[in-house]
Amino acid sequence: MKNPKPLTDIRVLSIESYGAGPWATLQLADLGAEIIKIEAPPFGDVSRHVPPGAKDGDSLYFQCLNRNKKSISLDLRSQKGMEALYRLLPSMDVLFANPKGNMPDKLGITYEHLKKYNRKLVCCFLTGYGRVGPRKNHPGYDYLAQALSGMAWMGGEPGGPPARCGVSVIDMAAGTNAAFLMMAAVHQSRLTGVGCTVDTSLLEVAITYANYLNTWNLSTGWEPKKLPLGAHQSIVPSQLFQTKDSWLMVMAQLDKFYFSLVREIGLPELAEDPRFLTMQDRYQNRDALLV
Repeated sequence: MKNPKPLTDIRVLSIESYGAGPWATLQLADLGAEIIKIEAPPFGDVSRHVPPGAKDGDSLYFQCLNRNKKSISLDLRSQKGMEALYRLLPSMDVLFANPKGNMPDKLGITYEHLKKYNRKLVCCFLTGYGRVGPRKNHPGYDYLAQALSGMAWMGGEPGGPPARCGVSVIDMAAGTNAAFLMMAAVHQSRLTGVGCTVDTSLLEVAITYANYLNTWNLSTGWEPKKLPLGAHQSIVPSQLFQTKDSWLMVMAQLDKFYFSLVREIGLPELAEDPRFLTMQDRYQNRDALLV
């Protein structure tokens, strides 16, 4: 007998589209939650039409982000559509949406608006730039968040243009954050009998992911640099190296890994060189080690 999935008692009504929002509910769906996805007529989630592999209102992109979900078509710009949404709420644990930041209040879908239909309801929103501030009315996308947060500025080669990450890392990070928020809020709701509104944003998550880099800057005045070959800001060697037939990513994150590395590549003298004995030594003498 297979073990039951842990979230089979969770029901989520989701107003979602494209990447970050569907990624959030996908995490819950894969763990057994019932996700009822609202799509706007007549074309549905825009991700149904993303190439390659898009045909007849379906696509490989859509399938990757929406497996294990149910879909219904509702026009939430109409009174009938909103009335149908209200009728679904009493049996839901969560109402989730990934709209522009001004839309939850404009549509009337925050907890304060909807608690009369379900006092335990959790309302969770994943927006581009938050629900307050100068960009709340703007649509948000992964690459824009990478650019605005400074993440793209640190990518690429010195002297060259900024470079984004090769995958939609902020969509997925923010979606995962939203999934965590939903589960934490449902836990609280079941303990207290009272729901709430929780929210996150692409830009907030992107800035948060700078984490220790932000702390180094604010605490010591240290500033990040664009380093060649994807190098780590402080751990040396931790970067790409060209080999005879391709490229190799090396990450000597611990002193013992560094010592093993230089011995294996036939440079045992570097294991004894006082300039490179510790992590701090190698950071201070980066250029001498990598020359």
